[in-house]
Amino acid sequence: MTPDQMKQMAQEAAALEEYWALMVPCAPPPRYIIAGWLRRFAYETVEAGIDAYNVLCSKGKHKPSTEAGIKYASGAMWKIQRGDTFAQTQTFGDGTPLPPDWDQLDGDAKRQHIAAHRGKLQ
Repeated sequence: MTPDQMKQMAQEAAALEEYWALMVPCAPPPRYIIAGWLRRFAYETVEAGIDAYNVLCSKGKHKPSTEAGIKYASGAMWKIQRGDTFAQTQTFGDGTPLPPDWDQLDGDAKRQHIAAHRGKLQ
């Protein structure tokens, strides 16, 4: 890693530490954890992982903690990197394309499509 890359990573880690402090109601993870994330994932992916933990905390059913946040955000980052969402891949899990109007459907209609695809609806 070049000195410029190290400097950029340090700046990005500091920015993500501040972002965590703004978004999540618990102490940010240690800087070395954030640096490890940046070595594995794009900046935007790390930011999205933090956002995912923020959403979990905002539902009020989870007591925020740094340790739980690290685990949850890391898991979200791996899923984002792999593309484990219907919207990112535009296909069902078996590779079958989603309906063309998928993005305009509400949650109930999407669940019906998924159930029909799995053979649970006639």
